[in-house]
Amino acid sequence: MALLGGLILLLGGWLMRDVWDQNTLGLVLMLVGVGAVLVSLWLIGRRTPRTTYHQEHWSGADWLALLTALLVVSVYLLPIPGLSRSSLQYNPYPVLDLPEFNLWVAAATLGLLSPALQKITPIQSLKKDPVTQP
Repeated sequence: MALLGGLILLLGGWLMRDVWDQNTLGLVLMLVGVGAVLVSLWLIGRRTPRTTYHQEHWSGADWLALLTALLVVSVYLLPIPGLSRSSLQYNPYPVLDLPEFNLWVAAATLGLLSPALQKITPIQSLKKDPVTQP
């Protein structure tokens, strides 16, 4: 409620200064409004629960996703000899013809499906599962 009141005071002070030429009263209202907003935000922040972040270790699937994404970016950006990127260029006035299709760029783009393929056929972890292991 104090946040809303502070914003209303801030708006009222702004209107007093700009519309009705009451500079002193408008400045006082604006300062009180800013103070109310800051105090209310500080009080809201004190009520926020705190947690701790525990970073997880990267698995093989995470590294595979990163490497395939880097491979796709490198095919798109690096000047690889013999690889035409004209199929990636946009032309707002296309010629009525079949568009160019580069098989290598398409294959690299399909590499972005590696996380989905990982979900279908997961890589076996090096750790033994204590529940299933005798």
